[in-house]
Amino acid sequence: MGILMKEEAVTEERLTFCPACNSPQIGEESTKNKIYSCKNCLLYFTNPRPIQDFIIENYSSGGYYKNFQPDKNWEGMWKRRGERVLKRIKSGRILDIGSGIGTFLYMFRKLGFECLGTEISTEAIVRAKELYSLDLQCGYTEELDFENNHFDAITLWHVFEHLPYPGKTLQYLREKLKKGGYIFIAVPNNSFWKMFPSPFFVLSSKRQKLEALIPPISCGNQFKEIHLIHFSPRSLRRVVELHGFELKELTVDNISLSPGKIKDFKYFMRNLLAKHLGIYTHQVLFLCAQKI
Repeated sequence: MGILMKEEAVTEERLTFCPACNSPQIGEESTKNKIYSCKNCLLYFTNPRPIQDFIIENYSSGGYYKNFQPDKNWEGMWKRRGERVLKRIKSGRILDIGSGIGTFLYMFRKLGFECLGTEISTEAIVRAKELYSLDLQCGYTEELDFENNHFDAITLWHVFEHLPYPGKTLQYLREKLKKGGYIFIAVPNNSFWKMFPSPFFVLSSKRQKLEALIPPISCGNQFKEIHLIHFSPRSLRRVVELHGFELKELTVDNISLSPGKIKDFKYFMRNLLAKHLGIYTHQVLFLCAQKI
């Protein structure tokens, strides 16, 4: 493993290795947006990046979760996601990483599943308790104590891109899954296909495309989503397979909060393109893999 070197600025740290596969074969793609890539697993990641103390403070004191009130559209989104999990398992134990306010776990607890969840935001943990009487465990996954070979499924709904070391997390979670257990991951899509059919898709350089897809992280005081890792379909699949999982599905995640006939048709077509042609034009990816 490479050496982690801290920048002079307190808010940033610099990596000398890939955060997903530990390879030292990394190179800069954009100085402007601080984008690096890994030659081994094809991953893009921000480097240098905010330190974890800053990130935890950002999610715990920004006020985003404090008074969050789920509505029918919000619950509908989680129901659609839940249906994808139920296609693979009908009962058992679920671990949800980065549970937010806990809507997903609440729904599965009502279905009779044994549910556990983690979260780094203290605000979200309080809100999950207020809304759903859920007791989420506070901290990064690898710091918490879970039994090996214990869970039937583990879910990471738009959490994987926030993790400082996704490879280390995957390795840990694989040990916690039962033989044949499933992992479900949804992340933003950073495939160049998102730009199709814009002229920019054809005429711009790789660096320009990456800078359009991956904005720089600002370390200001206002609450923000902080994406440290930037997956394409190819790198997401490779990272998961490198850590002992067999791919079962790699399509798109329907996160629309207000579905309608036109939106549902677009989702259907984008899913079709992804599944059969490997063309990912949708904003977000959905992956299901099984422990082997």
